[in-house]
Amino acid sequence: MSAKKHALRWIAETMMLFVIYTLLCYFLPDVFLYHLYTRNFGFVTELDWNDNYTTILFILSFFINALLIYLRALNKQKIT
Repeated sequence: MSAKKHALRWIAETMMLFVIYTLLCYFLPDVFLYHLYTRNFGFVTELDWNDNYTTILFILSFFINALLIYLRALNKQKIT
């Protein structure tokens, strides 16, 4: 595989990570989860909540992205 293909593949995988993160941010109800968390565990500042929430979303999107890359590699390996 040439260097150009490696670079394009890396860009595609990074873009996939950003798309997954964006979809998680869009579809997960952060205000509802914040109220649910504060109701059960007590007050937390919104700044702390946003820091933890975005970190968790990014880690979750990273693992989803890694899983999708792994499944694609397995599928490609079975084809060849």
